[in-house]
Amino acid sequence: MDRYRSKGSIGLIVPPRCNETVLEEAFRIRPAGLTWCVASLGLPELTERDFDRALEATETAAHELALRKTNVIVQTGLPLQVARGPKYYLELTSRLQAAVGPDIPVETDAGLVIEALRTLGARRISFISPYQKPIVDNSVRMLEAHGLEVVSAKGEELRLAELISELHFDSAYEKAMASFREQPGTDAFYLSCPQWPVVGSVERIERETGKPVVTQLTAILWWALAAIGLPDRITGYGRLFDEPAPRVGRQLA
Repeated sequence: MDRYRSKGSIGLIVPPRCNETVLEEAFRIRPAGLTWCVASLGLPELTERDFDRALEATETAAHELALRKTNVIVQTGLPLQVARGPKYYLELTSRLQAAVGPDIPVETDAGLVIEALRTLGARRISFISPYQKPIVDNSVRMLEAHGLEVVSAKGEELRLAELISELHFDSAYEKAMASFREQPGTDAFYLSCPQWPVVGSVERIERETGKPVVTQLTAILWWALAAIGLPDRITGYGRLFDEPAPRVGRQLA
């Protein structure tokens, strides 16, 4: 008899109060037997005030995921993290690790994306997202603070609810290809934000441009498989999964 969580569970802290696309995308890419346990911070909109309130709830969310015995915990929400500075995610990681203790590895999606881009040898980055300009600018500052050159940064002036309701399956692909026409010398694409459909475009973009693609969810799963010790080979969602993930316990920066 098969057992639920036969390969473990990834604890995922998501900011938005309502979640849809991220759940569909997360379960689409994971191997059977590995599940996602999701805790929401109740974020209603992409404002600084809402960011502050959501960040106040992160330790509680991490603690509740620990009680549910997830194997790893990842804090998502690039807009929240970069609003506090380009390397704030390191402080946030330390806070959450302290909240759950040393036995459950904790990371943020910001840190895992940086590590994924470095692992792929990328230095010139095309940043593709549905974020408003202030969030795009903060995200670019984060990438640049880690020695990466952002050669293209594309966003949208969308509210949080519109990330799900106004974008279609080809939105990320179309923005990435427009960026590539402008900057064909890019080393990699970072399709940011898991609240719009992106994972279905990863392989298509890589095939048509010859450049690797990183997303939050693929970076999270890439790290989590290694952290949990699972040998599963993920295909169809980017060349990142052909690369060795960082070992658990190393401080990502």
